[in-house]
Amino acid sequence: DGNSIDGTGLDGVRAGANNKSTIKNNKIGQSGVAGNIQGNGIIVDAGRNTTVDNNKVGNTVLDGIHVVATNGAKVMNNDVAITGGEGIEFLNAVGTLEISANNIDDTESHGILVGNSANTQVLSNLIGLDGGALNINGDGIQILQSNGVQVKKNKIANTTQTAPNIGSGVHSISSNNVVIEDNKTDNTGWDGVRVNFGDNVLVKINDIDNAFRTGVYLGQTTNSSAIGNDIDKVG
Repeated sequence: DGNSIDGTGLDGVRAGANNKSTIKNNKIGQSGVAGNIQGNGIIVDAGRNTTVDNNKVGNTVLDGIHVVATNGAKVMNNDVAITGGEGIEFLNAVGTLEISANNIDDTESHGILVGNSANTQVLSNLIGLDGGALNINGDGIQILQSNGVQVKKNKIANTTQTAPNIGSGVHSISSNNVVIEDNKTDNTGWDGVRVNFGDNVLVKINDIDNAFRTGVYLGQTTNSSAIGNDIDKVG
């Protein structure tokens, strides 16, 4: 709590198999030197009911905040910028999972990646709004093989196409029972919202502007729908 961390040989903060840890109010990689955190800014590995709250994280070689193999995690109110990987990544996590009210800019990969982490709540994040054009190198939010995820009330802008079918505001891949609702996307390098493979995916009342390709794309899905979205200036 309240640490200032720079010039590390690996991660800024690493929490292992702890129960109910809180990582809060730290300044990590804030000296302005690119790559001065040689790993992740914050990593939670095999923890339980961990909270990562109100940290400033930047200048990382890997992810800003990386949560892996953890049972229960909340990552909220963090400022993450200038990362060599994702801004925030959840991987192989279970339990009550939430990514909310974070500000993410200037990432070398996706703004937020949820991989194999079912029932994650991705709420009210600001992604790519402060860093100028093309500052999220990938999808704003990518949901990968993660069922039951809720993506709501996020604002996403300035994503970049880095590979075929990458660079959308929200991208759900091989995930079922996903809700993508009431998000705003602008100036996305591929689609506003893209869904590839999945059953029962709902794309509802999103505000989508200035997508390079398609406002909402549903590809190879079943029982899925796009309802009430406001789409302007696409393609």
